[in-house]
Amino acid sequence: MKKLTALLALIFCLAALPASAEPFGAKMGDSTSRFPEIAGQSGRTFFVKEVPAPQQGFDQYIVTFEGQDGLSAISGLKGFSEKDGGVLNFFNAQNEKLIQEYGPPLRYLDAGWLTWLDSARPDDKAMKAQLHKFRDYGFGVLWLFKNRDDGLDAVQVTLASKSETECTYILTYFFRNYKD
Repeated sequence: MKKLTALLALIFCLAALPASAEPFGAKMGDSTSRFPEIAGQSGRTFFVKEVPAPQQGFDQYIVTFEGQDGLSAISGLKGFSEKDGGVLNFFNAQNEKLIQEYGPPLRYLDAGWLTWLDSARPDDKAMKAQLHKFRDYGFGVLWLFKNRDDGLDAVQVTLASKSETECTYILTYFFRNYKD
């Protein structure tokens, strides 16, 4: 009985520990060998279709490496064409997941973002046109961290305009070893 009680106590303690983040199944310092598409290639930043743990809904990924320091950033991208709706739904669903994981964001990248986002609901077509019109502003959300054991320094969500009818949702995880 004492062994069972000790085992249950250990399980509860482990469950209470914060999970280390491995966005898209990757962690700070991973080598290019974790990404078969680019293994053996030289360079800093690569577009890839496959990551160790892809998330549903993302079309492609960007991985950034810092020489011998390995993986320093990883991004998931989801494109929305003229025919595609659901930008706001995807944005909100992803942000809810991030808020559950990291708490409320530090800030929205543009002060008028929340007002503008509310006025665009639920019209994705109008939102894409507005994104394009104001494409020089930062539309998105930012989380900043200090001294996490997993090396995660920031999480950034942005909506980028390709045209008046196309945009891309970009979710980027920056690790401590990322260099601008």
